[in-house]
Amino acid sequence: MEVYALIGESGTGKSYKSLLLAYEYKIDYILDDGLLIKRNRVIAGRSAKNEPNRFRAVKRAIFFEKEHRESVKTAIKEQHVEKLLILATSEKMLNRIIENLDLPAPIKIIRIEDISDPEEIYLAKRERNKEGKHTIPIPKIQIEKDFPGNFVESLEVIYKSIYKIGERTIVRPPFSFFGKLFISERAIFSLIEYILSDIDGIYKIRKKSAKFGDVGLEEINLEVLLYFDVNIAQKVEEIQERIYNVFSEYVGIPVEKINVKVLDLIERSEEV
Repeated sequence: MEVYALIGESGTGKSYKSLLLAYEYKIDYILDDGLLIKRNRVIAGRSAKNEPNRFRAVKRAIFFEKEHRESVKTAIKEQHVEKLLILATSEKMLNRIIENLDLPAPIKIIRIEDISDPEEIYLAKRERNKEGKHTIPIPKIQIEKDFPGNFVESLEVIYKSIYKIGERTIVRPPFSFFGKLFISERAIFSLIEYILSDIDGIYKIRKKSAKFGDVGLEEINLEVLLYFDVNIAQKVEEIQERIYNVFSEYVGIPVEKINVKVLDLIERSEEV
């Protein structure tokens, strides 16, 4: 399989340009926001633009959930895909998609700045940020079935002003009506303290830090004091699993790495 990638920030016009690239490189299949698309027809997956909030949209876009991931992997295998174009907001997101779907490394990575002029990117971003409009490279008929009430408009994609090569449809995802969602470090740390509060063997959490990435939390770092009578390796693993499960399954924020450093071991009767 030959894998190609188109990388660009959200709202820079990747979905529109993907049809032109697919035509130019003779690519039949596109992975865009959780969907496997073949020549303007959805083959498998579920669109991230149908999710109720941005965090769940990110999880959907990187094929984080097992059922979604496996259905798309099966479709790729059954379709005998020879060429595939992946749309991503960054190389990190691209790598997550490739890893989750067990795909080969891309033979060519194209950046939106290489195929769109600054004015095109500016106009696309303005449409996204001001009006909440998102583009999907599939026809209106499929959009109306999967996005009831969210349809905005449908436009043909023309190559060199002569050939119609596809159709793009503009929708407003549910989460676009509610503005941007931010979560502060303080909220993250408060949640960590709460979900770890009932784990026996932790004396104190001394230091916490978090690093945000394009698709969730890049890493969480903790420095802890444990009681002397615990199994250190098991306790650290329990802490990591508890944080990972709560953030990914209940909060909807993927966490790539959780680092736990044990500073010291304390006797049950000691005060620090």
